[in-house]
Amino acid sequence: MNIKLNDKGTVLLTIGLLCGLGSLVGLLKLFLPAYYTHYLFSIPAYFLFVSFVLLFLLSRMKHFKLKTGRILTLLMLFNVGQMTLSFVLLFCYYYFIKVQMFMMLLIFSIFYFVFMGLKFHIMQNFERSKKHV
Repeated sequence: MNIKLNDKGTVLLTIGLLCGLGSLVGLLKLFLPAYYTHYLFSIPAYFLFVSFVLLFLLSRMKHFKLKTGRILTLLMLFNVGQMTLSFVLLFCYYYFIKVQMFMMLLIFSIFYFVFMGLKFHIMQNFERSKKHV
């Protein structure tokens, strides 16, 4: 698979940002141990997995040279799948684990908003690369 410098930068930005935010969970354990639970580390792992799926999906779209309507349909399908998977993750946490639910929701929402900004940046780079081709 050919990855251009811009794509490598996006991958490194994704990994760096999500790992940096994951270290905040570790800082929570250090400074506020009463609010820490080891289940919080599943949040960065979940968003790292979702971001790699998004990057893989976008790399496949570049190779197949899909029309804009098909790309938009696939991305909306991805967004709905991500939202559904997020609800399932939160639902399972609420019904099966029930430990530090407020902190889980707070950290999950922070990661979700950061991931939305990251996804916007990735999509903007994807659109720029489609225009230059």
